[in-house]
Amino acid sequence: MKVGVALGQFLPPHKGSISVCKVAEISSDCLLIIIICTPTDPIASDIRTKWLRDEFPGASIKVLELNSDLTENIFQYIFAFIYC
Repeated sequence: MKVGVALGQFLPPHKGSISVCKVAEISSDCLLIIIICTPTDPIASDIRTKWLRDEFPGASIKVLELNSDLTENIFQYIFAFIYC
């Protein structure tokens, strides 16, 4: 099974991020959208989750909460998050 993965902050979702999600969706058997959140984000993760769920009702949507802003190396968190 091919899994399409799209990740971003989606602050808010825009044409580019929606296009990335659509390409991932049509290129795979299932779509996983990861919303990266930090404590300083101006839009709550539940609002962003709803927006993306409305746009991609069949997708699995996960929220990755980071303890600080995106200046840290987030790749270790993303890989751990996906493979857990």
